[in-house]
Amino acid sequence: MKQKAISVVLVASMLLSMSGCALFDKDDKAVLAAAEEYASAVATADVDTIVSLSADGEETELTSYIEDCMDDKQMGDVFDAVLGSITYEIDSKSVVSSKKDGSASVDVTYTIPDCEAIYKDVASSGGSLSDFAKAVEDDDGDNTVEISQTIKFVLDGKDWLVKDKNDKNLSEVYEFFGMVAVLSVTEKYAQAVIDLNPDGFKDLTTYDYSSEFDTFFYYYEEFGKPELKEIYEAIDATLSYEIKGSTLSVNGNKASIDVVFTEIAFETVYNDVYNAGGNTDDYLEAIKNNNGANTYEITQTLIFELIDGKWLIDSDLYDLYTVYDYYDDVEYYTWPTSTSFEPITMAYFESTLSSTLGYTAKEYFEDLYCTAQYSDNNLKICIFQQYDLKHASEVYNESYYQRFQDILSKGAFNGDYDYAFNGTEGYIILDGYINYDQGWFNHNGYMYGGLFFTGDVFVVVLAYTDDYFAQYQVDTFLQAIGYPTP
Repeated sequence: MKQKAISVVLVASMLLSMSGCALFDKDDKAVLAAAEEYASAVATADVDTIVSLSADGEETELTSYIEDCMDDKQMGDVFDAVLGSITYEIDSKSVVSSKKDGSASVDVTYTIPDCEAIYKDVASSGGSLSDFAKAVEDDDGDNTVEISQTIKFVLDGKDWLVKDKNDKNLSEVYEFFGMVAVLSVTEKYAQAVIDLNPDGFKDLTTYDYSSEFDTFFYYYEEFGKPELKEIYEAIDATLSYEIKGSTLSVNGNKASIDVVFTEIAFETVYNDVYNAGGNTDDYLEAIKNNNGANTYEITQTLIFELIDGKWLIDSDLYDLYTVYDYYDDVEYYTWPTSTSFEPITMAYFESTLSSTLGYTAKEYFEDLYCTAQYSDNNLKICIFQQYDLKHASEVYNESYYQRFQDILSKGAFNGDYDYAFNGTEGYIILDGYINYDQGWFNHNGYMYGGLFFTGDVFVVVLAYTDDYFAQYQVDTFLQAIGYPTP
């Protein structure tokens, strides 16, 4: 009996000893406290606390990136709205800890706004990032996602620190930072485009295109036709954009999204005005009074790359020139021209040539006509005085009007043109490439200017080059004598 009592005592002692070891090896309470502090820091993007609770104890590329995002004023309201809506729950029953092994784990579930769904809803009605921030704040929890994770800890002295290899857990929670950052860059870029402000997007792209666009606008500002500047400004004022939220894709360090630029359908408006016999003034008024009736869209897909913590546009921005096509096209528009322009005398021709361009004409007298002309390699400005109207009409019809029709029928001219002939008056104005070997049109290359017939007088003013200065001289002389320019 005594022996049996001793055995019972020994067994109980051994069980107590084993239970005591397991009891003292666990540190669940401390692990749960660390998990609470860490989850709270994650939910509020408290980077300093996250770093201090990390086993590495140093900022990573992700935590540094988050800090930069939080400092961006444009994105600040959005982040505040999202972070203010994040909640979390720690599953205390899932905790596992061992001081001996120096490891522990616990499950946590974050509930965060479904940023992608909310933004796409906002974007579908033309909303911006500021509208997105308000939508997050106003959401009643209908658009949320849950992210369940197992937080792993290692024991460092008496402290339990989080072990998150390659910031895998943090990246999952903070995916919305990349989305918002991409949208922010997109908004800045699109706004700079419609503001015609290259400096506005020079820090948003992998390659600095700003100087090239500066040169593009400088050309038209300094050398463009003065009478077209108001037209450019009127078309500029019609530019707008929409970010297509449904196309947003963020995958690691790559992202993409479509931006749709809308502007007046300037060519459609031009055709309407032209067919109605209008001019540049009528065109300007039609643009100003369009009220969105004639527009078209240009879709640009922006490709992004995350470089050194910044989302940069890596697209070929030369596609952007399509938004500004009107600068080049409008410059070369021709307009219906009345044939009722006055004939000029040789004396007026010569004095105008001298006063406008500083050139002196040489005079020639032949049996059928007399002429005065100035010419060099690129430019020819002439006047012909025919001996009677009947002969002049026949010459113009055969040598100019019908020949130009022949050029067009053979596809020997590529560019803009306008021409007319009513038997007593006519004109041909053109701006483009010609490949023809007869008469005044004998040229293989660029031709800019006009050939005019009124009364018994012919006036020919042509530049045989696309050089801007030569074309400027053509325009200057034609405007001085009151004749239409190309």
